[in-house]
Amino acid sequence: MVKKNLKHIIAFLIVALLLFYHFYGPAGPVDPEEPTLEGIIYQLDENQFLMAEGILSEEYRDPADLRGDAAYMTVTEDTEIIDIDGNLTDFENLEIGNKVQVWVDGPLMESYPMQGEASVVKVIEKTEAMKTYESRRMGVSMRIPREATANYEEGRLKVTYVGPDSQMTEITDGFTFFLEVVGAVDLERLANEKMEEESEILEIISEVESKSFADREGYGFTAEGGLGNEVEYFIYEIDDKAIITSRSVMDPNEEGYLEKVENMVSTIEVDEDLLVVDNDVDNDCVVSGCSGELCEPEPMESTCEHLPGAECLNYADCRLVEEECGWILSEEAARCFTEVEAEWGPEVRDSRIGYLFEKAEEISNQN
Repeated sequence: MVKKNLKHIIAFLIVALLLFYHFYGPAGPVDPEEPTLEGIIYQLDENQFLMAEGILSEEYRDPADLRGDAAYMTVTEDTEIIDIDGNLTDFENLEIGNKVQVWVDGPLMESYPMQGEASVVKVIEKTEAMKTYESRRMGVSMRIPREATANYEEGRLKVTYVGPDSQMTEITDGFTFFLEVVGAVDLERLANEKMEEESEILEIISEVESKSFADREGYGFTAEGGLGNEVEYFIYEIDDKAIITSRSVMDPNEEGYLEKVENMVSTIEVDEDLLVVDNDVDNDCVVSGCSGELCEPEPMESTCEHLPGAECLNYADCRLVEEECGWILSEEAARCFTEVEAEWGPEVRDSRIGYLFEKAEEISNQN
C-alpha cells in the first residue's frame, strides 16, 4: 500500500515538473491563457506601474491622456518579471516606455485606470524612454525624456521634467534645463559675462572654472536659485557655436535626474538646416509665457496649463507686423494646428491661443 501511494506521489511530481517546465521554461512564462493586459508603461512608482494601450497626445502628462485599456499594476515579492530576453529580472529594471504583457492575480478593480495585482510581467518591446526634440527657432536638435515638456522662455529653450513629488505651484522633484545658442566667442569670457549677468538676481556660489559634463569640455559656475536650489551653468562649443546651458536638479542622486540631464546634453546637435525663421536682431518682439505662447514687446508671465497647439509655435515666427507683435504661421505651423484640432476637438479654440487655430484654417483654405 505504501509503495502504491509512493508511486502515485512520484507520478504527480513528474507531471507537475513537466507542466512547470512547459509554462516557465528558459523563454519565460507561457501561460495557457492570453495575458490579461498588454500595453506601454507610462509611470513607475515604488511597487506599482501605470500601463496603457496608448495615449491621446504626443506626450503623457496624467491619466487623462491615456486611451484604451489602462491599469495601475501592483508588484509584490511573488510577481515574476521577465525581461525581453526571457530572463527573470527585478522591478527596478522596468523602464518607462517598455511594452509589457501582464498576467493578473484575481479580479481587476473596475475604475479608470483599472487596478490589480500582477502575477507575471513580461517585457516584449523596449520602447525608448527618450524622444527627439527639434528647435526650429534655434537650429538645434536633442533627445529629451519622453515625459519632459519643452517650450521657450525669453529666448531660451526650457525643458522641464516634473517628478511625482512636485507641488501644484512649483517643481520640488525633477529638473529644469535651459539652453541658449550664440555665435562663436571666447567661452571663458562668455562664462564670466554670464556669471556677472546672473549675479544681479542670484547668489554666486563658485567662480568660473574649466569643467566637463556629459563628455563635453567647457566652463561653468554654480549659483543659488530663488528656492535655495543650486543652478549649475555649463558653457561649451559645438560647430563654432557657443552652447549655454543651466540646470537645476532636485534630488539628483535619488531618481536619476542628473543622468537624464547628462543624456540630454550628450545628444545636443547644431543643425542650421532646421532653422525656418529669421531670428533678426532688429525684431523688437520676444517670446515668453509658461508655454512659450506669448509674442509681446517685452517678456510677460502667464498661467501654466496644458495648451494644445503650443508646440506648433516651434514652426512659427514672432514678429513685429504693422507696429504690433504677433505670430506669423508657416505652412508647417498651420498644418500642425490643424492636426492638433483634429485630435483634441473644436474646444481647443476656447484657449488663449485659440485664435491661432483660426489663422491656421485660413492658411489651409488658401492652399
